[in-house]
Amino acid sequence: MRNNKRRIRDGQIQDCLNFMDAHNHDDAPDGAWQGILENAVDIFNESEGTDFDSYDMFIMWVESRGTDAK
Repeated sequence: MRNNKRRIRDGQIQDCLNFMDAHNHDDAPDGAWQGILENAVDIFNESEGTDFDSYDMFIMWVESRGTDAK
């Protein structure tokens, strides 16, 4: 049986989190703010050939940024 999951290269998670930093519009309303960051993950996935879940990455981003998030 073939494993179709894409292999994550070292640093890709951090690269995605950094990409999300560049899209952090903390002055946006909460729902829009989350949507902007999740959309950033989708853009990153398309450009890098990854398949990160946008919601999971949003939660990881918020947790990794602590109280500085939003």
